[in-house]
Amino acid sequence: MYFHYLPKIMSAQLTITVVCLLGFFFNPVRTQSIPNVDALLGRIFDDNSTELMPEPRVGTPAKICGFGKECVARSLCNENGTVNIYGINMLNLRIDGSSPCAYLESCCDVNNKLQDPKPLDMPLRNACGYRNFNGVAFKIAGAKNNEAEFAEFPWMVALYANAGNQKVFKCGGSIIAPNVVLTAAHCLSDKQIAPLMVRAGEWDLETSLEPLIHQDARVSEIIVHESFSRSTIFNDIALLILEKPFTLAPNVQPICLPEAGTIFDNKRCFATGWGQDKFGKHGVYQHILKKIDLPVVPHAKCQTQLRLTRLSRYFQLDNSFMCAGGELGKDTCTGDGGSPLSCPDPNNPERYLQAGVVSWGIECGVENIPGVYANVAHLREWIIEKLVAKGIDTKFFTTTLCRKMNRNITVIVIYLLSLSLTKTTQAQSINDLLSKIFTSSTPQPQPQPDVGGGKACGVKKECVERFLCDEDGAVVRNGETIIDIRFGDENSCNYLEVCCSTEEKLTQPNVPIKPAETHTGCGYRNPSGVGFRITGDKDGESQFGEFPWMAAILSEEVFGGETFNVYVCGGSIIAPNVVLTAAHCAQNAQPHLSIVRAGEWDTNTKQEVLPHQDARVKEIIRHENYNKGALYNDVALFILATPFTWAENVRPICLPEPDANFDYSHCFVTGWGKTKFGKEPDYPIILKKIELPTVPHDVCQANLRKTRLGRFFQLHHSFMCAGGEEGKDACIGDGGSPLVCPDPNNPKRYYQAGIVAWGIGCGAINVPGVYANVAYLRNWINTNLAARDIGFQHFTVEKLFVI
Repeated sequence: MYFHYLPKIMSAQLTITVVCLLGFFFNPVRTQSIPNVDALLGRIFDDNSTELMPEPRVGTPAKICGFGKECVARSLCNENGTVNIYGINMLNLRIDGSSPCAYLESCCDVNNKLQDPKPLDMPLRNACGYRNFNGVAFKIAGAKNNEAEFAEFPWMVALYANAGNQKVFKCGGSIIAPNVVLTAAHCLSDKQIAPLMVRAGEWDLETSLEPLIHQDARVSEIIVHESFSRSTIFNDIALLILEKPFTLAPNVQPICLPEAGTIFDNKRCFATGWGQDKFGKHGVYQHILKKIDLPVVPHAKCQTQLRLTRLSRYFQLDNSFMCAGGELGKDTCTGDGGSPLSCPDPNNPERYLQAGVVSWGIECGVENIPGVYANVAHLREWIIEKLVAKGIDTKFFTTTLCRKMNRNITVIVIYLLSLSLTKTTQAQSINDLLSKIFTSSTPQPQPQPDVGGGKACGVKKECVERFLCDEDGAVVRNGETIIDIRFGDENSCNYLEVCCSTEEKLTQPNVPIKPAETHTGCGYRNPSGVGFRITGDKDGESQFGEFPWMAAILSEEVFGGETFNVYVCGGSIIAPNVVLTAAHCAQNAQPHLSIVRAGEWDTNTKQEVLPHQDARVKEIIRHENYNKGALYNDVALFILATPFTWAENVRPICLPEPDANFDYSHCFVTGWGKTKFGKEPDYPIILKKIELPTVPHDVCQANLRKTRLGRFFQLHHSFMCAGGEEGKDACIGDGGSPLVCPDPNNPKRYYQAGIVAWGIGCGAINVPGVYANVAYLRNWINTNLAARDIGFQHFTVEKLFVI
């Protein structure tokens, strides 16, 4: 019963607590002047001091840096290599101070100076909350003080006031609509005299050399929460309505707002701002936007930790607050007030929701003392009410229609399940149904296999796997059985079944399942399949067992208390216990949750003539020089806990020697990836194959320079290319899959030339796909396997020497 009465006890003690605090600060021994009550509480909760915004350092016109050379913005220099290398400009913030040019400038030949930069060919997402992880136009190096990438958080704004010729920085804020900024109420003085301004798209306050300009807008109206208390800081939220809307650009975008009641407990989120790096007089304001990743602290835990500070054991944390931080040296600080706390959307980790608004704290960056933020989910209804009254559309900060359906989602799923099960003979999982409603580019759940069920198809007849029926003509047992994968309707058996007399049913196949030709060693493709041959393959379906080295990398995910195997990437078998894939597929993979499947073909059935094999992953080895921004050295090895057993549908691929060259070869790429780029196309259930020509390195680089990568793009030597034919390419979901090319000395045998890495869209004419170059990376593969006593014999072709 004690907790029911805690508010009454708190109110009874509040006067005593305030008196004690006043006494503490008014003590003449401890202070030289007598502040007012608001100032005292301000010292407890926040420091609203302002800082002059540095005037941008735009560089001296015609600054000489060499004979016939000037310092100019990098985007205004047309010299080779100064604009774009490897698809991202790597700019070092710690560049040698002896250089006459700033870090965003280039020492450029005057003959190569441009008057106007070429427009950046950057995708502009028509949606809120998308963070630019690798920045826009360039990527920084030397970021030792948590500097954000340029335009990494495009919703971030700076609030300032003009005081004469000076710009006085006041607080941070966030864009939630082109003409609306969300900030903290405590940032806005009741005695605001100078017009308040908002700057969007800013990054480095000391320069105007960024590749995209910032935008300034004057505030026409300030809406402060009517229940905001300057003494307790409750309901610390305000809206700024702008005179003119911002123009959305890659560096100016809105943040999404969470639905009312959303909880972010224990999530890791980002706070951003130009505030001080330390509390007190010695803190320095940052000129480059900083970011700090912080854990969200549950409300009750935060209240308990704050009660251990000078706030006392009776302190109550209002429901309009949430908390984050409590890690040593990591926190928002003075000047960060009003800035956003952005958390990844649980349904789409590439997208961010604003969970909080920086409000107050007990100092900053102290262990086990979280910072306190205005709770945006708690205050969302107030935001909606105010904007609707102004006729401002809320679509700019709302994620999708799906969120408005949260209350009804269970009913919808149950209805779709019942509807689907009445119209199809194949049971579908909840994940399958949801993927049809909400198409996504995230990893796709493996369809739950249809294992058959002895479905009656006539008098004393059942649908059984073709190789389990002993009737004459039911199956041809010479490897040439022809099966039409487009066969079947509601009243027939599926394409891998036959309507068989129950008296002729077998429990085990009575003949061995073999391909038309058998081989030993790596790299032998089965062009006619194993056990049967399909017709009706109009979408590039491969034969069963045609590429026996093909593997699927899966991740165990729990949905609704049920465990699913989620398809992540492709891979290739190079030894019984080793799978080769792309490093970008292993970026977030955890060995204990990773599974590799070999011998798979149709992911929607278990009725193939040979079973697939699953193996858990023991170790993941990613190339130590893999660059997740430019993706070079995109290779990884998955070491399995148990080896695969060789079978006709499970065999290794051969790896080429380090000096191998496959220019102009006609090769195959395989995978279960999307058939087209974008949200709509589905993932195929049958392994697909695409025949592509390899493209020489220099030709590929020239073709890619004609895309948004720009004419100064350099293709790293760890890459090779294939494709460039309209409608034929690897695509989303094919990452990590092998590109295999025939052995010039034995066209029945194949080498793995590449690993699917990246591309500009997929299937565009004269735009090849880019693959990790296995020959270039062969020595790295050998070194890592040798260190684990794993032999090379499984993927090495024996060479015959003529004496």
